[in-house]
Amino acid sequence: MDKPHWMEHYEVYESNDGSDHGREEAEATATKTLEGNEKGNDNDDDEEMKQRNDKTESHDNISNNDKDGANRNFQLHLQLNTEIASIKRVNKSDQHQDQSQSELEIKLTNGKTLHCDLLLCAMGVLPYTPYCDPKVLSKTSKNGALIVNEFLQARNYPHIFAAGDCCKLESRATVHEKGSDDIHAWFQMQLWSQAQQMGWIAAHAMFYDPKDYENDVHLCFNWELFAHVTKFFNKKCIFLGRFNGQGLRDSEFLKYNTKMKMELEKQQMIKLVVEVNEYTGRERVMGAVLIGDTGLEETCENLILNKTDISKFGDDFLSVDVDLEDMFD
Repeated sequence: MDKPHWMEHYEVYESNDGSDHGREEAEATATKTLEGNEKGNDNDDDEEMKQRNDKTESHDNISNNDKDGANRNFQLHLQLNTEIASIKRVNKSDQHQDQSQSELEIKLTNGKTLHCDLLLCAMGVLPYTPYCDPKVLSKTSKNGALIVNEFLQARNYPHIFAAGDCCKLESRATVHEKGSDDIHAWFQMQLWSQAQQMGWIAAHAMFYDPKDYENDVHLCFNWELFAHVTKFFNKKCIFLGRFNGQGLRDSEFLKYNTKMKMELEKQQMIKLVVEVNEYTGRERVMGAVLIGDTGLEETCENLILNKTDISKFGDDFLSVDVDLEDMFD
């Protein structure tokens, strides 16, 4: 009997002394559970699963295959109410045998030590505007950013331009009015790509007469759609529109949900944020996350910008039998 796909995912347990049990024990436990299911021992399995869940400390072990076919296991460890005390790079020869692939040693204030290949820090961004005139600083947002219009001119001071993290664009609402169909697919986020784009726009706005703004293509299309491209674990990640429901709130008629599709063999994931109008029955895509080589960037962009109604497809919209690229080409 072939093993189900979930047998490729092993749980990693942590004992009281902080050491990890080996994969052999995890495989044996998973096999035992499978055999128990085949024999119909539902009650025993439920009790065993409860004991296993009690032992598990929010650890998920995800099996993944890279391009050269090697099998890699990525673990997710949730460490709550603690901070990083120190970070240092360690030589592979100085590490324990079971950590031979690690390069960083991280010590936490709760006394634990973690080993990893890569450390990502998300600390947030604050505007830096101490050099501005106090009069100009009186027109700032709650976090101290200069409030600017779509041409990046400071409010009441059209001769002052601001771009990037030090400004707040006031003409792009984050929450639309009830029943409104005019919410923008672009929103401001502290990213280098947006700062670069804003710098380009500010430079053009400085040297163009206001009456020529509408004739400058660089000032007309940049605020239509939020878009960001990066890579995580060598996988292309594309974020479009309000990909995490930013600024979207349920109202009397409007509800928001997500549609997801995962293809493990192709190592792809598609997530769509969908607005449902319960009064008209209309559904439209507000944002998207594309992981892997899905080839759906342009399709999702058009769905968002054209406000295409996808209600007629229902739950089959992301079915494996539906090719979105061909459907909306």
